[in-house]
Amino acid sequence: MASKNYWGTPEAEQALAAAFAQNKAVLAESDTVWGLLTPATKAGATELDRLKKRRDKPYLVLMGSLEAVEQVAQFPPNGSYELAKKGWPGPITLLLRAQEGKLIDAQSSEGLLGIRVPDHEPLRHAAEQYGGLFSTSANISGEPVPTSLEDIPASIRAEVGAIIYNDPNYKPHAQPSTIVDCSSETLQIIRHGAYPMADIKKL
Repeated sequence: MASKNYWGTPEAEQALAAAFAQNKAVLAESDTVWGLLTPATKAGATELDRLKKRRDKPYLVLMGSLEAVEQVAQFPPNGSYELAKKGWPGPITLLLRAQEGKLIDAQSSEGLLGIRVPDHEPLRHAAEQYGGLFSTSANISGEPVPTSLEDIPASIRAEVGAIIYNDPNYKPHAQPSTIVDCSSETLQIIRHGAYPMADIKKL
């Protein structure tokens, strides 16, 4: 198993860089659940497909700020921008149409991006540093989403390039992000998750 590092330390930054340089994923705690991280590139997606035993399905992208998202995605006049301002940083993923030529390896067949700004400063910093990070739950495709390191398959834990833990004082959400499709005239909730439904309904 990879060595133990904590977000916000030089050791964690070095471990992240070393793993990515070897085209290995990083297993990390976040503001939601344990997940796998890679740069948002074709090579990163290929490595995640290998670990999760899946293919032909795009991955969520983490970005460092709303301003960074505006450089790669389009906000239609349907309340999506207001939702982003209200919900980010936070556990809500928006499906947005990609700007032309941006994050090609993260787009769905319809040209959409699943994108989020996490409520986790070191993770936002890493996303900004690498121009976006793929993020996905640390499970084999089709199996339950793990809520602890012990629930993560041994095959995944053995093959990642680094494991990064939250600071012990940081309290993450205990479930995945809420997903909202913002690509049409009406916002549609695709997955219920950590972001409060009442806050979405207010908007």
